[in-house]
Amino acid sequence: MSQATEMTDAETPKLIDVKDFDLTTLKSYTGPALLSRLHHISSSTFVPLSLRSEALKLLRDALKDTLNTDMYRKTFTEGDEEVRKMAGGQIDEEWLDSTSKTSSTSLSHLDANLQHSKTTLQKPLILSSYRSIASHHLLTGSLVDALKCYLRSRDFLPGANEISQMCLDVVGVSVELKNFQHVMSYCNKAEHTNEFKKDDVTNGKISACKGLALLHQKNYSLAASAFTSLPPPFPYPTTLTPSTIALYSSVLSLATSPPSTLKSLLQNPTYKTYLYGHPLLQTLLESYTLSNYTLTLQTFTQLLPQLHLDVHLGPHKLVKLFLN
Repeated sequence: MSQATEMTDAETPKLIDVKDFDLTTLKSYTGPALLSRLHHISSSTFVPLSLRSEALKLLRDALKDTLNTDMYRKTFTEGDEEVRKMAGGQIDEEWLDSTSKTSSTSLSHLDANLQHSKTTLQKPLILSSYRSIASHHLLTGSLVDALKCYLRSRDFLPGANEISQMCLDVVGVSVELKNFQHVMSYCNKAEHTNEFKKDDVTNGKISACKGLALLHQKNYSLAASAFTSLPPPFPYPTTLTPSTIALYSSVLSLATSPPSTLKSLLQNPTYKTYLYGHPLLQTLLESYTLSNYTLTLQTFTQLLPQLHLDVHLGPHKLVKLFLN
């Protein structure tokens, strides 16, 4: 397939067939990433009501493991009324009340710890306090406040390890805020730290997020390169799982690379570890390198539900990217 052309947001699919899509696969995600992916499906008008309502039920369940009372309440009061009716259930006012009190008490305690740590003038204590408050804000869904805490912690970073972690924290929140300019900026900062060169996991997380930023900037060739150059699979459930990386890297490579490049990719031992357990992706790439375009199209069609329902690839961005 040729280099993808720019896509427009005006192209939305009709109601899609999602009978083979398994919502439980999203449980490999945690935190805001899980919530955003479930919310994306539950609110997508091109998705059958049955799947949307199931996603909404899973979203409500996931929210009760957080302190995000605002989003929980909105799942009962906002959005498609028919989807909410199919999802059923009643709002848990007792949980809302107790969680709100717990959240308020916890934040007051964390703020007090921060003020105390500042009086000690000990950077590690101040840094720890800011990180704890940021974690609290992530649980409540206050992503902007979490980002502010991570950014304020910059003045209290004692070494390269902490600088690298701060960049990762900022990048992770910025992905959920869809601020991909910020993602790219802090990926570049992280790449200039010594820790980035020493630690494959840190390297992988930053490079994966950079690939995500490049995808959103419509630089598909560089995005494919970023995803296919990652170290062996690593745990990153707050942002991107190995299965999602396998999906992104495969379809982006198919859209932007010649068969010779795909052949080399399929022979890469590290990349093979991403494709393991994903036979459709393996078939997609192999069939194209063998010029078996009928099988390529058939396999791609089987993957369409995953592509349509992905929060980053998005339903309206597919046709020109993969079928040009």
